[in-house]
This record gives sequence, structure tokens and C-alpha cells, in this order.
Amino acid sequence: MQNQLSKTDRLSNQDIRKRLNVKKTIIGVLILLIGLSHLPEAVLLNIDEISSGNILYLITCILICAIGIYQLKFRSKEMKYLPTKSVVKEKNYSFNLKYMESLKEMIESGNFSNSFNIKKEKGGNLRLDVLMSADKKFAAVRLLQFIPYSYIPVIDMQYLRNDKIIALENFLEHYK
Repeated sequence: MQNQLSKTDRLSNQDIRKRLNVKKTIIGVLILLIGLSHLPEAVLLNIDEISSGNILYLITCILICAIGIYQLKFRSKEMKYLPTKSVVKEKNYSFNLKYMESLKEMIESGNFSNSFNIKKEKGGNLRLDVLMSADKKFAAVRLLQFIPYSYIPVIDMQYLRNDKIIALENFLEHYK
């Protein structure tokens, strides 16, 4: 089961692109190089003499390499809103199925101000996926329903701008 928006949904708006974060990439490469530079020495020490210190050194080198690979694979890319070059974060919120019509109406109209009777629920059958730029100039919202083994979109992705984003943010802040 996939908990995030699919790649095509995330990138369907032409203003959102996945970009390489140079700083995080450099950090990942440095961590990996540190681990790799010490790895041969750790292996040779274990060949010569097996001791708990040598084994611990080898495990530490392997862990440092794994952290570097993780950094490069999962943390070096981020979504950006191209017009403002702002980072876009994704969040998911769960709601009870009884709020489906209210949530659908709110999202389609972009009016989130009369929504204080809707309660967030852990493990609810509805999931609200939100992509929002850090500068609050762009947001995308989609409502999904859990049907056994997968989430099915209830409405298409809705793109919000300006005042509607502020209303959405107020709605989401109410439920933290």
C-alpha cells in the first residue's frame, strides 16, 4: 500500500518538479566516501585478528556507508514549486468516512472556513493528501478513500492559490 501520492500525481502540475538538493547530495557523498575509505582497513584488521573492537570498527564503517547511500537515495531530492523555487512538502491527514461529503465540498469549492465540525481521526478511511509550498504560494489537495488494500481517489487533484491556501492552512492547523 502506497502512503504517498504517486509520482505522476505529484508531478502532474507543470510548476512542480523534483530537483536535486546539492547540499544534501554533497553531504551524502562525503558520508559515503568516509565509510568507503575506512572499509578496507576494517576488513584487513578483521582478517589479521578478529576482536570485538575490529568487528565493531567494521560494523561502524558499513553503517556509515549505509547512511551515505540512504542520504543519496532518499534525501537528496526534493519537490520544488518552480515559480518561487520554494520547497514543497507532502502531508497526509486521516478522517472518518462520515465526513466524505463535507470534505469533498470543501475541497472542490476551496472554502475551508466552515469546517470546524470535522474531526481528524487516526486510521480513518479517508485520507487527505496535501502538497504545500513553504512560501504558501501553491497547494494541491486530493481526497482518497480506503477500499481494502488500496486508496482510491474520491476527487481529482485540486490546485489552490492565494487566499484558499491560507484557509486550507488554518483548517489543517486546527487538527494538529
